[in-house]
Amino acid sequence: MSALGLASAFVRTSAALLFTACLSGNTPGYSASSPTEITCGCHDGQSCYDAAAEIDKTRGENASTGEELLYYSQCACFQGSMAGCNTLGHFAKDWVNACERGDDIANSCAIAGFV
Repeated sequence: MSALGLASAFVRTSAALLFTACLSGNTPGYSASSPTEITCGCHDGQSCYDAAAEIDKTRGENASTGEELLYYSQCACFQGSMAGCNTLGHFAKDWVNACERGDDIANSCAIAGFV
């Protein structure tokens, strides 16, 4: 299956779970006991997308920003931002490709697996 197909399957499979978590009102971030569960700290898709875009613009897409970018992009997507969903697709493609090339294996493969 292609990276895009995997990303689509991920979004379809996880959307209900993550969307519910975004609305639950718990502490924002990923659940320590279940890393596929996320509670969004931003209140709408656009503000989540804007946060991800600002991180990318000021600090770039790298291992140290990976979790934050994934968090805000997921929240944006699951709160209705098509730009956030598009960002998730690019994020998945970039890290899967880096892992397959053997670039910074520890980080790229970990992030690709998480995506």
